[in-house]
Amino acid sequence: MGQREFKPGLHHAPQRVAKDGVGEVLGLADSHVEVGDAHPRFKVFNAYEACLRYTRPGASEKATYFGGGVPDSWYETPEQVLHIFHQLVWTREFEDAHGLQSRVVEIVADYRPKKNP
Repeated sequence: MGQREFKPGLHHAPQRVAKDGVGEVLGLADSHVEVGDAHPRFKVFNAYEACLRYTRPGASEKATYFGGGVPDSWYETPEQVLHIFHQLVWTREFEDAHGLQSRVVEIVADYRPKKNP
């Protein structure tokens, strides 16, 4: 199994190329991950979080953001929506006996830091 060819679209086209020439993809982690962890593609990492921006007409023109797939959620800024996730990470795709995988190569942001027991 080797390097897989990238296809256009979210989580298919690399957003950056590492010094060794391998493409890397930015992802939002559904659970806490560590550098070096590998997970089946699309099982832990998301390309984006869909949200609805709603502005109430009238006296208050302030927008509210509702996160997709997160019941009873509302946020005051798009940045707060990111905190639905645990981390923002760079990953590399590879294929092994289990299929297409994504390996964490860098943690950019910890939105919900792991708590020590």
